[in-house]
Amino acid sequence: CNYDQLTRIYLNDGAGNYTDSGQRIAEFDYTLSITLGDIDGDGDLDLVGNNRDVSRVYLNDGGGTFTNSGQRLVARYTRDIALGDVDGDGDLDLVTGNNAGQANRIFINDGLGTFTDSGQALGANDTFAIALGDVDGDGDLDLVAGNNNQADRIYLNDGFGNFTDSGQTLGANRSVSVALGDVDGDGDLDLAVGDVLKSDRVFLNDGIGTFTDSDQTLGASFPTLSVTLGDVDGDGDLDMVTGNDQRQANRIFINDGVGTFTDSGQALGMNDTHAIALGDVDGDGDLDLVTGNYYAANRVYLNQIY
Repeated sequence: CNYDQLTRIYLNDGAGNYTDSGQRIAEFDYTLSITLGDIDGDGDLDLVGNNRDVSRVYLNDGGGTFTNSGQRLVARYTRDIALGDVDGDGDLDLVTGNNAGQANRIFINDGLGTFTDSGQALGANDTFAIALGDVDGDGDLDLVAGNNNQADRIYLNDGFGNFTDSGQTLGANRSVSVALGDVDGDGDLDLAVGDVLKSDRVFLNDGIGTFTDSDQTLGASFPTLSVTLGDVDGDGDLDMVTGNDQRQANRIFINDGVGTFTDSGQALGMNDTHAIALGDVDGDGDLDLVTGNYYAANRVYLNQIY
């Protein structure tokens, strides 16, 4: 995410060292969300990002050079975007989560990387974060919307990319980040929610898409702007990492394997982190952490469990 700065591409040398590629994506000078995926079916990772009111698609040439496809996918006040095959035709479609009273939108991919607005308008709930995943176990991708000042919503997919509000209202705080993953080891997708005002929450799935608050209060004093799930300690379950605002350190919460989290005590940076991501950046088999920061340079934290 960049504010009044051009989006940049950094290349990894395989050992976790990044070099600026020199590319500048000029249309993204106020970027709130970026995601990668092979949207044109040529085997490499393309880029979709949003710049306030327009999402744009950049196609990869296979060597890491991105070219503007010319598409302008209009969805006002977009805060988050996600790629996934929502209509079951084998390519990646695009979902935008929009705030300021604007409905969330679904854009359908033709398989070659050209998107068309499906015409669906899902809620008008000040959405700050979205996640796609099969929450009801029927084999298609459903949608979770984390909303600001309103309850979070679950939209169920009919398998063809048509979404229906499940009627569930989860929490009523200020959700700014959501992540799906099986935190209690029962084979379905649970929900972690990062809250900017109150404690972060974990909602457990019953396997058919109904969520129950686990009643855990995680990081009550940390205004979270980003949350992600991953097995950071190598014990086979999903732990939780939160990126926090207001000069609060980022935190690692360790899972006991059945969905109960404990603060590890680690305090990683105090740089107003707005985005986080987990991945094995140095090739040693464990998950490392990358943070996108507002008041400082972005950081890479290497995991030392192996």
